[in-house]
Amino acid sequence: MRSAFTPLEYLRSLRVAVVALGALAAACAAPEKFETATYDYKSANLLFSEALNHLNDNYIDPIDLQRLSIAGLNGLRTYDPTIRALVGPGQGYVVYSGGAEPAKYAAPVDHDASGWASLLAEAVATARERSPSLKAQTPDDVYTAVMDGMTATLDGFSRYESPKRAAESRARRKGYGGIGVTIRDEEGETVIQEVIPDSPAGRANLQAKDIITHADGVPLRSLKKEDRAERLRGPIGKTVDVSVWRQNVTPFTVRLERAEIIPTTVYFINDQNLPRFRISSFSRNTADALSQAIADAERATGGLPGIVLDLRGNPGGYLTQAVDVADLFMEGGVVVSTHGRHPSSSSSYRARTGVVAQGKPLILLIDGGSASASELLAAALVDAGRAVAVGSVTYGKGSIQNLEALANGGELIVTWSRMHAPSGYLLDGLGVRPTVCTKPDDSNAEALILESRRHVQEAASWRAYTAPNQQSMGQLRAICPKVDAGGDIDIAVARQLLTDRKAYEATLTPAADNRNHALLQLRPPKNS
Repeated sequence: MRSAFTPLEYLRSLRVAVVALGALAAACAAPEKFETATYDYKSANLLFSEALNHLNDNYIDPIDLQRLSIAGLNGLRTYDPTIRALVGPGQGYVVYSGGAEPAKYAAPVDHDASGWASLLAEAVATARERSPSLKAQTPDDVYTAVMDGMTATLDGFSRYESPKRAAESRARRKGYGGIGVTIRDEEGETVIQEVIPDSPAGRANLQAKDIITHADGVPLRSLKKEDRAERLRGPIGKTVDVSVWRQNVTPFTVRLERAEIIPTTVYFINDQNLPRFRISSFSRNTADALSQAIADAERATGGLPGIVLDLRGNPGGYLTQAVDVADLFMEGGVVVSTHGRHPSSSSSYRARTGVVAQGKPLILLIDGGSASASELLAAALVDAGRAVAVGSVTYGKGSIQNLEALANGGELIVTWSRMHAPSGYLLDGLGVRPTVCTKPDDSNAEALILESRRHVQEAASWRAYTAPNQQSMGQLRAICPKVDAGGDIDIAVARQLLTDRKAYEATLTPAADNRNHALLQLRPPKNS
């Protein structure tokens, strides 16, 4: 079944149609059961066919299927270094392994993805028969080696996730059935790192630093680290008996009924009357959570002087949620446009009337860890003249990935478009330039703000970057070098801008024009 997200990040207006078409295709093409216990040619052929067809149709740049397939076979060298695949005489396909005579195959035509998948499945089967070390691996391990080999030839954001990793990623994106804790491993113990409020664990008064020793009587120390969270998760409404050790308390066991857990992504921090809202990533309810957090803070404080959105270290998430956050603050205008090879990958989104913090200053904190959807948000708000960005240049991950759910339960995440800011500049590789550039050793917030007003021309040069160019990109990013983790100076600048309204307004750098006006498309209603 085909679905979409953004790293994950796809356009909401296409989601229903693409999911429905993918489900129909899967129903027509998939076997009754995908063989997982042993390597099976029919199952492997289906998996590779799904992957190669999806890449051939959707990847942002044209695909060389021969190169991709050979790279996939060479991925098996992870388990047997004697395996070597290459193009032979007459453009045939030759596989060496274990010192045996090479296996030779006729190459399919250039864009025959299904033909290359069939050849790949057959070549993997032959390699397994000749290689005891490869034959000893599970089918999942073999598929992962092949898929990793293929995706390694693409951009740095396209990747394959095995069925287990795919399930974990879906849980992070969409929520899952669980008890409402995050855990970490400490010398073999399963320690609670955070308890989500109003979750089963929260209502049972579990606490950070508690150690979960057993789940349904199974000692967690006996499980691999990656399997412990799965033991605590399960169907919503089903119970799990959790045994807990807490310092200076008699060990106890509590029965918890699993509930839908949506990871917390919005945190309110009132740092010496500086109202700061940290957005750690964009999950499926981030915009609603932020709107509610701001409303709660308004009531609790008797009114906010302005809003500080802390996007430092935010790796992204759902593109549509970043668009919805922009909706909260922007009174119309473009939020983002996307462009790719597939016809459906090019589109633009407009904001509606902003309903949050109208007329109040808005400060964005960004750094080298701000990526993808967080860069989209920052670019939109700065271009609209709605916010001042403080910090360093962002990561520069301005591409969008879509997701193909594969027959084995794994997922193929593929880059299919690149994002452009409302003023037209390319986010991919370049990132977002802060309005006020800071470095960890800076200390004079007022001087930094004053200095930023002297660099209007730099903002114009940044917005003129509309196509990939490594030299230009490097020169532009050197203006305000990437800092991996913003420091206290960012907070000091934000505080100064909130207390000095004239300085805030003088520092805004709205875009002078809208290069994407011809691409605008109205978005579907929020409840779609």
